[in-house]
Amino acid sequence: MSTPDLSVAGGQRLVIAGGGVAAVEALLAARALAPEGGPEILLIAADPSLRLPPHAALKPFARGHADPLPLAEVLADHDGHFVHARIATVDPRRHVVVLDDGREVAYDELLVAVGGVPVKGTDRGTGFELASPEVVAGVAADLELGWARSAAVVVPDGPTWPLPAYEIALQLAEHAAPAGGAVHLFIPDEEPLSLFGARASGEVRALLADAGVKLYTDERLRVVRTGLVERDHLRPPVKVDRILSMPRIVGPAIPGLPLNDAGFIEVDAHGRVAGLTQVHAAGDGTSLPYKFGGLACQQADAAVADILADLGHPVERAPLDPVFDARLVAGDRELVLHHDPSGADRRAPDWSGGAKIAGRYLTDYVAVKGIAHLAHRGQ
Repeated sequence: MSTPDLSVAGGQRLVIAGGGVAAVEALLAARALAPEGGPEILLIAADPSLRLPPHAALKPFARGHADPLPLAEVLADHDGHFVHARIATVDPRRHVVVLDDGREVAYDELLVAVGGVPVKGTDRGTGFELASPEVVAGVAADLELGWARSAAVVVPDGPTWPLPAYEIALQLAEHAAPAGGAVHLFIPDEEPLSLFGARASGEVRALLADAGVKLYTDERLRVVRTGLVERDHLRPPVKVDRILSMPRIVGPAIPGLPLNDAGFIEVDAHGRVAGLTQVHAAGDGTSLPYKFGGLACQQADAAVADILADLGHPVERAPLDPVFDARLVAGDRELVLHHDPSGADRRAPDWSGGAKIAGRYLTDYVAVKGIAHLAHRGQ
């Protein structure tokens, strides 16, 4: 497939900025909703591969992993063009995206799905990075061998990825138990994983208790010291040997787009960027307070429906009406979480494959490509 002229849009060009789950879900949705005569699609990403972050919490324990999938292959599968570059700025007046190498990419419709930016969640402590499973594996080994008697997993206040902390705490507890070690989980919410509803919170509480994880709720921590978790509200500090601080998420702060104080892109329920035309955004880089892959995919679906309608395709606009679905996996323990705030009890996704992200189109595509893997006891 020949590379198009980046500087000229022909009236039906959709540019997708980003290469994560929301961006690829958007690509898949665009092709599914407009299978004949759909828009020209260019996808721009600094990372040449699609990666599935939810599997990162399982990799240190050899309980699962996801293979990177080249974005060039994804675009080739769906009659699109991959541009390997980083976005520097957006010029909405000229309908142009400026790349870090100075090239300009013209668009008729732009969907920004570059994701959020992980930063350290507390002022000290060992930060957990999704790309560095060795840190968590080291803590697990210390607990298993008795070199450490206790560990804490700290979830910061503010936007964060909620699920990995629970999976890590549960798996650490599995390694700590034979040597009599203790695992503590600190969360800022009053109930665990409360966005999945009261029933799910109760199930997660029971799962943590059964695994021997000590849960601390309503803990808005900013500072931890070596061997000490300092707490608010005159609560006594907790002494531990190892501390894993989960990341806090900030916005991508792309110049040219309206941003809130944390750098997130302001959007409405259709993914329209505030104050701009023909610019949408989806995923963890937007102002939506919850950050996880399934919701990012739902945002992408809503934005693509709106974009295709703007381009004249017979597609019904459908604002974001979130359903919260997730798969919490930790060793032999697994919980399937499903919460529909609308009360309609829409169908839960099919989790029969190795995926941990509920995307209307992405989940099936991941299964077809065979890139997501979950290990079971004995494997």
